[in-house]
Amino acid sequence: MGNWEASYNEVMDKSQIDLSDPGDVYFLMLARYDYQRFSKERNDQLRALPMTARKHVLDRVFALSHNLPNKNFGHELLATADQKNFDQIVTDPTVDAALFAHIHMPLWRYTSSGQLVLNPGSVGQTWFTRPHFLRNRDASYLLLTVTEKGIVDFDFRRIPFDIDKELAFARANDYPYVDLYQKLLTTGYASTHDQELLAKVNQERGYKKLAAEFVHNLP
Repeated sequence: MGNWEASYNEVMDKSQIDLSDPGDVYFLMLARYDYQRFSKERNDQLRALPMTARKHVLDRVFALSHNLPNKNFGHELLATADQKNFDQIVTDPTVDAALFAHIHMPLWRYTSSGQLVLNPGSVGQTWFTRPHFLRNRDASYLLLTVTEKGIVDFDFRRIPFDIDKELAFARANDYPYVDLYQKLLTTGYASTHDQELLAKVNQERGYKKLAAEFVHNLP
């Protein structure tokens, strides 16, 4: 379960909602967009997602989490974070490699016990801290080759991502904040915490009223 799924579930429970907060309105509008398109089965699936999972490939054990095993949000696992943070991602000595997401940046590190810590990056929203790297908006992913010898190859890949096609789909399907989405896809910079900008867009497009109606009508 990622941080967005957890926040979506909070909306479904009508918890921790502050309509005076432009950021809350922003997320409510995104949740509203998804809710209008999700089936009951999909909503039930999101609510039941585990925080962690485990996968066995031949005799290698992989641990899976969105961020830390007990925390799917935060900045503890940014690429330049302290070693002690990465030691928290897996404490089970039988695990050979931990794969996580959240930071949207390709990463290859180790725990102090020598366990692999891997992040494949992101398909549509790759992130880097260096502006020159961030200009490349290609999708990022990772292929691992596992044989009887173990994990024998790590292939971090980039492939062109059709941003124009994605934005055309978003506009055709009335995706909210599409201009901010365009900024995110083309530059890598999100507006999630830009309260002033979000308040302006919410006011111009009547999103606060729509968000309030959405919450009121939730079952």
